[in-house]
Order: sequence, then structure tokens, then C-alpha cells
Amino acid sequence: MILIEGQKLYCRLCNKEVNKEDALFFYGIEPNENKPLAIFNDAIVHKECFEEHPLKQKVLDRMKEFEKYQSQNNVDYITGEDLSLENIGHPDNLINVFYLTDDKNNPLYKYNGISLNKRNLSKWKEYDKFLKLLIELNASGKWEGNALKYLISHLRSPIRAPFTKEFLNKMKERYPDKFK
Repeated sequence: MILIEGQKLYCRLCNKEVNKEDALFFYGIEPNENKPLAIFNDAIVHKECFEEHPLKQKVLDRMKEFEKYQSQNNVDYITGEDLSLENIGHPDNLINVFYLTDDKNNPLYKYNGISLNKRNLSKWKEYDKFLKLLIELNASGKWEGNALKYLISHLRSPIRAPFTKEFLNKMKERYPDKFK
């Protein structure tokens, strides 16, 4: 979600205008529109509305889980290598898997929050199984919204050619703190 200066913000829970000082922002907390927490996905809410909401604790629990995934997001699930631009070659080769399921018995649970370098998918022994599980979930009717279709499409799309060394060197000069 992009916020533009001067843009009015409205609470997803009460539909009243929100001041930035009184707002909480939630990103990617539940991409499955079929789930109760989806109301908080990419949402802005009043702090007061959140404090009174019956799903508050579930949201806080989900956010705690996301903190666990943050440490995984810097390395490729397949190889364990750093997901730097040098390694992925092009930003489109990075795949961040969102929250798929909260059912610990579901075989997709272990893939919640993983990050993948598309250039390494051919090395991944579980790739076909993972893709098949995603396709089955999409066909099951248990998932609503476009996030799962997008993930499947992204996994199937071609690998993007890496940026040239000259381009990367210019980026390193321009943004030295991003390229260490």
C-alpha cells in the first residue's frame, strides 16, 4: 500500500477517517480473503478500534509468527545463500512466500514465510510438490483472492536475466548501504 501525502486514510474496521498518529498499518497479514484475519490484510485501522477488536490477539499472534519469518527472508530456502541482488540477479527472481496456512498439519505450513531465489528452483527437490500443493489449494475453494494465483504464476514465470556488472556497480556507488 502506498500512502500519498495529503491522502485521507480510513479505518478498515469503522470506516471513519484516521490520523496517521492514531493509525496502525498491517501489511500482508492474511492474503486469503476467505479467512477472518483478512480484514487486517494491507489495512489501516484506528489504534482504539484494534484494541477493542475480538481478533486482536490472533493478529498479535500472527505478527509474532511474522517476526520469526523475518530472519528467514534474507536467505534462500533452497540453498541457504544470501538473497542479495548479486545472487538473485534481478529483483523479479526473488519470491517471498506469504502466509499460506495456520494449520500445522497442512503440508504447506512449513513453507509459510520462506524466500526463494528463482534461479535455484531447478535445484529444489520439493519444487514440484510445493507447486502441486499450491495448485490444489487454489482449486479447492478454500482460498479467495488473487495472491495465490500470483504466487503460482510467479513460480512458473521465466528467470529474469541478471543485471549487468556495470549497472550493479553504478547502483553500489549510488546506494552503498544497500550493497554491502
